[in-house]
Amino acid sequence: MSHASLPGRRCRVGPPPPVPQSYASYRNSIENHLIPGFGKKKLQALRIDDVAGLIAKLEADGYSRASISAFLVPLNRICAKAVRRGFLPQNPVLGLDNDERPRSEEEVERRVLDSAEVPRLVAATPEPYRLLVEVSLATGLRQSEPLGLVWAEARLDAGKLDVRKQLDRKGRRVALKTKASWRTVPLGPSLVAGLRAHRQEALKLGQARPEDFVFRSATGGPMRHRTIVKRGLAPAIEAAGINDDPAKPKLTWHDLRRTAGSLLLRRGANIVYVSNFLGHADASITLRAYAKLLDAADQDDEATAIMEDALHGKDMENGGSERARTAGADDAANVRVLAKTTGGGD
Repeated sequence: MSHASLPGRRCRVGPPPPVPQSYASYRNSIENHLIPGFGKKKLQALRIDDVAGLIAKLEADGYSRASISAFLVPLNRICAKAVRRGFLPQNPVLGLDNDERPRSEEEVERRVLDSAEVPRLVAATPEPYRLLVEVSLATGLRQSEPLGLVWAEARLDAGKLDVRKQLDRKGRRVALKTKASWRTVPLGPSLVAGLRAHRQEALKLGQARPEDFVFRSATGGPMRHRTIVKRGLAPAIEAAGINDDPAKPKLTWHDLRRTAGSLLLRRGANIVYVSNFLGHADASITLRAYAKLLDAADQDDEATAIMEDALHGKDMENGGSERARTAGADDAANVRVLAKTTGGGD
């Protein structure tokens, strides 16, 4: 879809919005999501199924309901103008069924790799994308965040990555999604070793200056969003048989981040820590996004153990289960930290 899709004239959204940020947001939606999403399709040929297909793809790519809804705002205005001028029979955005509209994070079924699938996927990932997949799985970074990393932000002696910028669809380092996205994430020994070896190769090519991209193309520029999926993740999924089970959702790049968060929570990591680790603006986001991914069987076991203790008079004051006492102490600490994080009151 192009800006000049209407015959003989451009289909303008209207006068630039009075708030510059809104204009920038519209431009970003059109140039980075709508035009790439619809390809060469003319505006006059745009139908409801095309819009529904774009929404489904954006959800599969990990975009939230709020983000997708924002992308649709300029499309809705463009289509409304086209209908008024007789270039479209109806506004395809307004024609969406309820189940075709952007869904909340809780409504979108996501794939989370288990501990056996993670090494299979990594081993099947072709070079030069394997280290990028490893870093994404181990740190839970959003797709655009490792792509925007430069060597000045990789403090390998300290075992840390400083997340300060992200890569936009035009290959530019831009501001992060939220203030909370500005964070430092830890690296395990194997990742540090992998990044050291990766840097040595970059040094040989003269591409390891502080401002050089950590994950770079053959020309030294940044790797691009579509390329790492098409040439890196997709072949790995196929080779490792990750999507062979039709009962499971298809794996997307965003699911690498979901896997990191899920594995941390399954191993008992503090919910507030996981929220900060992932760069969520609020710990409640983490709770909503990951609550249903936690192992219900484990929760059932813990609940029945606590109630059995209670039925037999083994409360926490009189020597109840160590698991219950530990959980209670952790929960109290979580509530105190969560209150500070969210500014909550009663």
